[in-house]
Amino acid sequence: MTDINSRQSILIVDDSVENLDILKAILEPEYDIKATTSPKKTIDIALSQNPPDLILLDVMMPGMDGFEVCRILKSNPVSKKNSGTVCYHAWRGGG
Repeated sequence: MTDINSRQSILIVDDSVENLDILKAILEPEYDIKATTSPKKTIDIALSQNPPDLILLDVMMPGMDGFEVCRILKSNPVSKKNSGTVCYHAWRGGG
């Protein structure tokens, strides 16, 4: 976690690079942003020496979905304590 005097960090996880770019553009002015399309890398970052303050996690991803990533993070005492997690789904509806 960051100290109170530094910018907070957010890890954005989405299999869509377009969604990552949109969220980064919105959040970068206020937060330090990390982004990945890899659920496995998400777990590695969350368990690292410098975990994000918040993880924005897409629930619909190929392979390991966001719900599984969230279960893994919440079952680990280190990541459970260090980062908040928000799951979302970017709906791509037509018409």
